[in-house]
Amino acid sequence: MKILIFGTGKYYQRYKKWFSFFDIVAFVDNNSLKQNTLLNGIPVISLKKALQLRYDGIFLVSVYENDMKNQLFNYGVVNNVIYNRERWQKEISERCKNYKMEIFSLNGGLDYIVSFHKNTILLMTPELTLTGGPTTLLNVAKVLLRNKYHIVIASAEDGVMKDDFLELGIPVIIDERIMFSSMEDLKWTRLFAMIFLNTIFFSRFLSKRDVAIPILWWLHEMEQGYSNIETDRLSQINRNNLQIFGVGKLAIQAYKRFFLNNEIECLLYGVEDFFYEKIKKKDHKSKIVFAAIGSLYKIKAQDILIQAIKSLSVNKRRKAEFLLIGNAESEYAREIKEVAKNIIEVKILGELKRNELLGLYKEIDVVVCPSRMDTMPTVLVEAMMNCKTVIVSKKTGIAEYIFDKKNGLLCQPEDIVGLRNQIEWCLDNQEKLPQIGKLGRKIYDEKFSMKIFEKNLLGIVEKIKDNKK
Repeated sequence: MKILIFGTGKYYQRYKKWFSFFDIVAFVDNNSLKQNTLLNGIPVISLKKALQLRYDGIFLVSVYENDMKNQLFNYGVVNNVIYNRERWQKEISERCKNYKMEIFSLNGGLDYIVSFHKNTILLMTPELTLTGGPTTLLNVAKVLLRNKYHIVIASAEDGVMKDDFLELGIPVIIDERIMFSSMEDLKWTRLFAMIFLNTIFFSRFLSKRDVAIPILWWLHEMEQGYSNIETDRLSQINRNNLQIFGVGKLAIQAYKRFFLNNEIECLLYGVEDFFYEKIKKKDHKSKIVFAAIGSLYKIKAQDILIQAIKSLSVNKRRKAEFLLIGNAESEYAREIKEVAKNIIEVKILGELKRNELLGLYKEIDVVVCPSRMDTMPTVLVEAMMNCKTVIVSKKTGIAEYIFDKKNGLLCQPEDIVGLRNQIEWCLDNQEKLPQIGKLGRKIYDEKFSMKIFEKNLLGIVEKIKDNKK
């Protein structure tokens, strides 16, 4: 099959080994700096040039695939040659059935691990990067271990958090077929007494499954997370022995928009307490440090924050320092850097190690989350845990617990003036920030503490276990 691959960024890098099944005619990229170069010995060209070549399909390999599809339609490309992620993953799935998994364990192979503990629970995640999903799953694992459950972790991709699970004595399976396969295809998953799926990623896994094994499906996504999944498959998932939970109101609303059978309950995640009580006190003449924590992506709306900062008066800006913390390798991040390069108060720190980020909380006064949509960002929970004032978009899940200027500050999504006004309020009311932070801490204590999470999670798992008897 001759294909064009539209997209050469981080998303392509994630999947590139699997495209070796196909004859890649050319790569397509809208970035003029990448055009007329070679990638793995294959030319990178403009879309206009690429469409003059002979090909069987165009694979959209980017988080911006909807924009790409519209661009192709504008060129008159017919839909049947356009392969969104759902469609090209299906093509890969048909070609990788004999791929072998890796098992990392001190206790032998998978058969031994599962046979030794008949009631082993499998926790599945798309990746093991230091991001919100795997981090919340680590806390699931800790709760289950503490309560004498035996567990195994399985991931589609290796990552730095593998070591966190191994240090707890938890076996880790890396099987890249998880990216593309159903439960029926991954026969080893039937060895477990219960399966815990983390994120919408596992809709394909559920499309063909053994309904005798109870499954808990934990959803974190906003509506955009469902946009590239076949609607028919979602509606046809067998709900027998399947319990579905969302991390808050926005995740639940997104699920209900796409599923005909919309039975879903709420399960908020838990975050371990690392509150720094001895935080350095600042005099009112020192700068207020604002931080936006999260990968630089359009959905996180760092562009709105930069515009809000630019609209501050020079005198206001001099009273502040703005830190952008998170992966800054995307094309969107490049645009942010270009706009921010002449604003001396803005520092783009890039991705930090976990211990570096935790240490930096001592210096941060206000955490800003202007996201266009974000179900329940863990960085906000961690900020409130540390008694930091937060400014949050009303399109973040945490906003339902915020009362403006009481236990946090609220702004409308994509509202540059509104966000600027909230930043100015913080600069003008520095003495009020500690009290707002203390009241924000109550949200953590009442909703996201490990004590609350353990109670809620165990109640669910034990109910599922009882129903199986």
